[in-house]
This record gives sequence, C-alpha cells and structure tokens, in this order.
Amino acid sequence: MKEFLHNFNSVIIENALADGTITKTDVARELLNIPYDIDLEKLRTENVAQVGNELEEVFSKVSEGCATAGNPCEGLDVVRNGITFIHSMARTITMKCRELFASHSSLAHAVWLSAVPTEIENYRKMLKETLDSFENPKSYQDLSADEVASLILLYTYKRRLEHPIAFLEQAAAVHKAGSLHQETLESEIDNVITLKATTLGLKNEYSFEESQKKLKSIAKLAENTASVISTGSVDPLIRKMHSFVLVNNLRFFTIKERNFTHGFYNGGHDYVEYFDNLDSRSSENNVLLNSPRESLKNYLVHSSALSKEIKPSLEVFFKLERV
Repeated sequence: MKEFLHNFNSVIIENALADGTITKTDVARELLNIPYDIDLEKLRTENVAQVGNELEEVFSKVSEGCATAGNPCEGLDVVRNGITFIHSMARTITMKCRELFASHSSLAHAVWLSAVPTEIENYRKMLKETLDSFENPKSYQDLSADEVASLILLYTYKRRLEHPIAFLEQAAAVHKAGSLHQETLESEIDNVITLKATTLGLKNEYSFEESQKKLKSIAKLAENTASVISTGSVDPLIRKMHSFVLVNNLRFFTIKERNFTHGFYNGGHDYVEYFDNLDSRSSENNVLLNSPRESLKNYLVHSSALSKEIKPSLEVFFKLERV
C-alpha cells in the first residue's frame, strides 16, 4: 500500500512515456499540477535533503507520545514502516532520476520530486493527528496492537479525505450530464470514513461483527479482482493500481484528470460507464473526449477495455454486500 501511494504519479507517467503517449515535459506539468513558475531543478535541490531528518523528528515525537501513554510504541509498526519507506525513497531519489528514468530525466524530476514534499507534509500531519489522539485518555490503554494500527490507518484515510474539493469539482465537470453530483461524492467520502471507523468500534451504531462482515466482502472482491486483472496485456503496475482502487473502494485516489480512474464512484457502476462512454465515443457525456489534450485522452482510452473484465468482480461484490 505504501509503495503504491508514493509511486502513484510515477506509475502513471512512466507508463505513459513507455507507450509514447506523453513526450513533453509541459504535459507532465499539467498532469501533475506543477505551476510553470516552479523551477524543477530548484525543487529537486531544496526538498530532498531535509526529508529524512524531518521524518525522524516526527517519529521520535510519536514514540515519546506512546511512551507517555504507557505503551512504548506497541502496534505502531505501520508508522515506523511508512517512515522507513519514505526515508529510503528520499535517500535514493537522485539515483532513481539518474538511472531508472535516464531516457527522460527531466520528466523524472517532475514526477518524483514534486510528489515527495506533498506526500511528506500529508504524512507529517497524519502523524500529528495520531499523536494528538494519544493525549485523549479515553481508551488508548484498552486498545490492542491491531486496533492501534487500524486507528493510524483510519487517520491516514481521513487526512486524505478531508480536502476533496479539487477532485469533486473535476468529477462534476467530467459527469456534467448530472448523473453524479457533489453531494453524492461527499456522501461516498463519508461512507469510506465510516467503514474504517466501524472496524474499531468508533461508531456505536455498527457492531464489530457487522463491520468485519463488510471487510470480508471486500476481501472477496479482492480475490476475484486479482484473478481478473492478472491476465491481459496491460502493464503489471497498471493492473496493480486498478486492483488496488477496486479492492479498497477508495474514491479519493481520483485526482483531477491525471489518471484514468475518474468514474470509480457509486460502487463501480460509474467507473464502468465512464470507460464504456470512452469506448463508444459518447463524447456528449464526457468532457475529456472534447478536450484539446489529446495525450491525456489517448491514455485514458488506452485502458478502457479493462473495464469490461472488471464487471464480473463488481457483481460478486454487490451480491456479497446483500448477504
């Protein structure tokens, strides 16, 4: 999961470059929302050096908070692992730009080095919220290690879901026909938070057993989706991304128009409808097909066939939901 999150942009851009969809840095700037007044080289030199030190400082504070609460970091492996991964990425980022992306190094700088500062800041804020939660004495002492880890995961999701306006506006534009409204998306976001909260019993209206049943249905979807997506000509990393989005049902991964998961709302129906529209040239229902950004449109169409293979797994999920 951590690797997916922190390589999300690079997977998209790297594959777009590999099949020739994107050839210009300006397109990458647009896809990654990098303002033209930002010097990519300056971004590279100013941000990387301090990442590791900042993370170590944050983790030490979390450790102190756990110790103060009477339990020295039991159940916080997810935090430690996440920081270790980001720290490692920061230490190797120059090498990746020089070697892995040697054929288009300037774009690699844009992909990796623009994403790191934002991800780090989000992670630091999440950790601060988690640490703050330890100051509330209501139940921390009674939580198991697994529950603490789940609580931290919940904070991660909440942090990513608390500021959805940018992608809500984009979704409204993509679905301008009126089938998907901002209120609907806000409700979906609340559903994601509620689902994660119920696994800890944080909402009394749902029992722990009911939440576990919900999670088992998602696990079943994971099993079916994995078998469907494991075949075909689509790049393995792209298949992995599709699988991750489907299995976890996390709508917040739809970030404006820089990937092809715009339509994954309403349990997946809009996701399938979106690609069907692309495939059938129903441009009146899709802003992107009328967009002058041909490279973006072509890359979206490139993966449209995958939606047809996803339908059986979605049907399995819906059946389990009704059990």
